[in-house]
Amino acid sequence: MSGIFISYRRSDSPDATGRIYDRLVGAFGKPQVFKDVDSIPLGRDFRGHLNDIVGDCGVMLAVMGPHWTQARNPAGQRRLEDADDFVRIELETALARDIPVVPVLVGHAQLPVASELPGSLASLVFRQSIEVRPDPDFHNDATRLVTALRAILDPAAAAAAAAAQQAAAAIARPAAATSVQTARRRGWIIAAMAILIAVLLVPTVKYLRLTPPASPPETRLDIVTPATSQPDSFALSPDGRQIVYVASGDGASRLWLRSLASTTAQPLAGTEGATGPFWSPDSRSIGFFADGALKRLDVGSGAPQTLAPAPNDFGGTWNAAGVILFVPAPVSPLMRVSATGGAAQSVTTLKAGHPVEGEPFFLPDGHHFLFGVSAPSDAVGIYLGDLTGRAPTRLTDTLSGAVYLPTGWMLWVRDGALVAQRLDVGKATLTGAPVTLAIGLPAPERVNSMSVSATGLVAYRVGVANQTQLTWFDRSGAVRSSVDQPSGAFEFDGPRVAPDGRRVVVERSTGQSGNLWLLDGERMSRLTFGASGDFDLGPVWSPDGTRIVFGSDRSRSGVLYLYQKLLNGAVGDAQPLLSSGQVKILGIPTSWSPDGRFLLYLSGTPPQPGHELWVVPMVGAHTPAVFLKKTPFDEEEGVFSPDGRWVAYESNESGRFEIYVRPFHPPGAKDSAAASGAVQWQVSTAGGIEPTWQPDGKEIDYIDPSGAMMAVPITSSATTFAAGTPVKLFQTRILAGGENNGGLFREYDVAPDGRFLINTVVNSAAAPITLIQNWNPGATAQ
Repeated sequence: MSGIFISYRRSDSPDATGRIYDRLVGAFGKPQVFKDVDSIPLGRDFRGHLNDIVGDCGVMLAVMGPHWTQARNPAGQRRLEDADDFVRIELETALARDIPVVPVLVGHAQLPVASELPGSLASLVFRQSIEVRPDPDFHNDATRLVTALRAILDPAAAAAAAAAQQAAAAIARPAAATSVQTARRRGWIIAAMAILIAVLLVPTVKYLRLTPPASPPETRLDIVTPATSQPDSFALSPDGRQIVYVASGDGASRLWLRSLASTTAQPLAGTEGATGPFWSPDSRSIGFFADGALKRLDVGSGAPQTLAPAPNDFGGTWNAAGVILFVPAPVSPLMRVSATGGAAQSVTTLKAGHPVEGEPFFLPDGHHFLFGVSAPSDAVGIYLGDLTGRAPTRLTDTLSGAVYLPTGWMLWVRDGALVAQRLDVGKATLTGAPVTLAIGLPAPERVNSMSVSATGLVAYRVGVANQTQLTWFDRSGAVRSSVDQPSGAFEFDGPRVAPDGRRVVVERSTGQSGNLWLLDGERMSRLTFGASGDFDLGPVWSPDGTRIVFGSDRSRSGVLYLYQKLLNGAVGDAQPLLSSGQVKILGIPTSWSPDGRFLLYLSGTPPQPGHELWVVPMVGAHTPAVFLKKTPFDEEEGVFSPDGRWVAYESNESGRFEIYVRPFHPPGAKDSAAASGAVQWQVSTAGGIEPTWQPDGKEIDYIDPSGAMMAVPITSSATTFAAGTPVKLFQTRILAGGENNGGLFREYDVAPDGRFLINTVVNSAAAPITLIQNWNPGATAQ
């Protein structure tokens, strides 16, 4: 019989542990019970001694009081997160050697959940535990513990005793009419049977001890979802019982919730236009992004709650302390906000070169987190950070987000494969060889092409990258012609038709950089030449078709500056339009006035809330001025009317994006700011994004939440404006549907003859979500 090792914390359960120790010494003898570091000989390396003692024991008791998981060292760090913590070393050693570990719950403590433990100890939550209550129940509970330990330490003797008891019960008869001789004979018979049963049981028990039960087999099953324009937006609940995903089964894109014990899913009201869902640790609430904000929905309890402004979805994560991490805009540090809402605060600091951060994921300790950096090229990778704000550590140089299993594995996408590798959190490094779980995943623009639960489930989706083509439609929705994507790992974004109706400028992106290209009939040629890791986006044509203006991060200064480029045979690349300090953190052009004098552009200063529309003169001094007064809302996609008198734009001031119109007054004109902000008209009635004007100025077109092309008749004069009732022209398959993308791209344009050029999804039938159960790294191909 091997000994008993008692692992406990003095600050958590000394009295209960002392009583348990005394009881075990009485039952097994003092040499068989090891309780305290006081038993370590003076001068002996405690790490080696602990390793020897644990290695020799037959069972370990992990005594857990009410504060066992939250004990902290003098530096304020949770002791379980300290790689040199005695208790952690003891338990890790026992688990690594496959020594039985029995959680003993004292002081009415509860067994921890996986999210409260470091990955190396996560399997404790699946161990059968025993509770030892205080008096008057202590004696009975301690007796049960002793009995259970005898069965673990000496199963042959325990089985023989049990068999003897059963045999005695079966043979025993009332003794009143039995002679002493008969009683003695029965006693010998009972003893002989007990010995025989014990002898027969020994080989079986030995075999059971040497051959652990087989692990459940790894299985994979598919979860088929309705049609979706966001196939990479899904998340498993931490308890492994539910999955939430974005789909548009009834027209409007929204969140759908499905129990993994059911074959059907239900749409969640109030989540129209949602992207990037993520769960609360208790699996009762869902965070998501919609209408330019970070929102929270408590499942089964009413309408969503707005937590913070977030014009863009770059992923979110939620810890047990009620902290949510998210990134509100392309050039913003990682932010934290309370799960009940409030002011957001930065967690990371953007360095020179403005790395674009996103896809945060809390580790089970709720303190460390993973996140991805996608630009500049020399900073790309997966990082490990913590809530102290210390400089994060880069773990890989792969462009991807990452997730983490409580068993200690980090998962991410590399070269189209879902891979996993051990993560040593204390040392902030990956260890061992990577393991491949699946292939065929898309370029990792979002972490949500994969998801994990605290129970060990893994979900992923292959081939979810939308393939698009530029398609010409007439007003009835009939296709007139199309432009297929060229071969290669490129994506189209933001097509803009030239004033001559023949040329088109479009962004082509590889996910790691993007440049502008010119389509001229059958010919496609590169127009801008930013370096790897740079993004040029949001092109706008000059009224005469000789120039374009666009936003770019090529300056590596932390700002998306505005650049302009001549197209009429001029040699050389683009030149800055606005100098440093004249544009805020975000600068994306949206419209050029018909007379060529003014340019509207989107601006903002993340993490401060709200996008703003600014205007810059294109003649004379380029001195920017705000078009609309600062608000906490997002005003985006400003577009001049053909006569230059009006500006249509989208805003979420009502709680969702709608289309509005305001008069335009040139900067510097008398009371121009007051006049521009004095009056507005709401054009859409049931949500809308990405407005444009028909060339005659008598109609505003926009995309509704279902992705339909809508049209509103307009009547206006020099001093009056009136909007009619919106009507649906046709249903589109526009990239991203009716979901706002923070004003980065309008995925369609209107030609001078009134036709629509739409960036159209051609493979909207997404692959199912694959769910892996009982993932066994040892059986996975590497």
